Amino acid sequence: MTGKPNYPEGRIYSGYESGGCIEYLFCASFPVYRVPLRPRGLGGAKNLFLNYFSFVFSGLRFFRRAINGRSFDVIFVFAPSPITSVIPAIYLKWRLKVHLAVWVQDLWPESLSATGFIRNRLALRIVGWLVRGIYACTDTLLVQSKAFITPVARYARRDKIVYYPNSYQDLSLKPAVCSQIPAELLAQLERNFCLVFAGNRKRSMKPTFQVEI
Repeated sequence: MTGKPNYPEGRIYSGYESGGCIEYLFCASFPVYRVPLRPRGLGGAKNLFLNYFSFVFSGLRFFRRAINGRSFDVIFVFAPSPITSVIPAIYLKWRLKVHLAVWVQDLWPESLSATGFIRNRLALRIVGWLVRGIYACTDTLLVQSKAFITPVARYARRDKIVYYPNSYQDLSLKPAVCSQIPAELLAQLERNFCLVFAGNRKRSMKPTFQVEI
């Protein structure tokens, strides 16, 4: 369950209807429900606020219809920014009476302060209260870095926090036929253990959560 893809261009991508909750099949097997939201446009505080909370509104409105008459074991939320994307999942948790697990990929309100998106201390404190409330409604908080444990514990009980790192795909470093990677760089990668973290965001995964059967 997610929204209509609009990042980073700030508009709904071609091939997706802008209105209504639409069901798509991923790999011809897995149903994906996409709700309407306000595209983030060119950015800015107002556009992002409307983008974030339009997903919350649409999720609360449409997702409950998708789960009517069905039973589930757990609700799993992949949670990059914004953390507000968890709110529809909280509603479904109460409705379904199942376990809610949130995989924290970004720290709120710290990320808002670090990026300069919000500078006002009172506003950051209010966001902190919101985060505390969201975390209080979850059953398990998975964190992708051990460095996340302490910041998350400021807003949640320590016993519900579990270290669960992001995975990576183990691929051969042998150059493909059409590879544009210089041979010198490939040689460095072969000789050394190298990791590059390039961020969390993907077009189709923000904001998003899953209901696991």
